[in-house]
Amino acid sequence: MGQHQESVLNLSIKRFVHDFPFDPGGSVFLIGKTLELIGMALLGAGLYIGCINPHGLSEGKAMGAEMGSLAIGILIFFLGRMLEKHRS
Repeated sequence: MGQHQESVLNLSIKRFVHDFPFDPGGSVFLIGKTLELIGMALLGAGLYIGCINPHGLSEGKAMGAEMGSLAIGILIFFLGRMLEKHRS
């Protein structure tokens, strides 16, 4: 049981990066950076919607939009981070 076991997500990302049809060093790094930026934009948008509430939503709807945007932003950011760090 002393062997290092990798998660299914990590293995699937390694398989995706390995089988990527373009230049493995540059393209995957740029895709990872782009996903990081998209994730940060979603985090910012979620905080803006939750704190500023520009559309006059009720408190519950604003919080739901904020939590959804934050959750999706975090997932996209860390997917981009894993792709970027894997090839850098």
